[in-house]
Amino acid sequence: MGAIGAPTDEPGSVAGHSRALWAEALAAGIGLYPETRALALAVLPDQLAIAFRGVLSFWTAGELTDQQLDRQASAAAATVLLGFAGPADRAELLTLVV
Repeated sequence: MGAIGAPTDEPGSVAGHSRALWAEALAAGIGLYPETRALALAVLPDQLAIAFRGVLSFWTAGELTDQQLDRQASAAAATVLLGFAGPADRAELLTLVV
């Protein structure tokens, strides 16, 4: 976590590792809207990594408590996923956002 706020001369591989973990979590995209599944699988790993990393940076800065971390991470992921979820899944995602 210290790497979030620690600039270095050489870029690290944090983004690549984060993207790979999100791509693995999304797997074949089950639950994603079929009409946009291919696009979702192409863009969501990066966008989820960025959203989650943002939550972690606020937590690291002390702006989120340990108790808020899970809720905020879920809300960030749900917000990113909303654009690619089918109608049946949107209601559940919306409950995580508010």
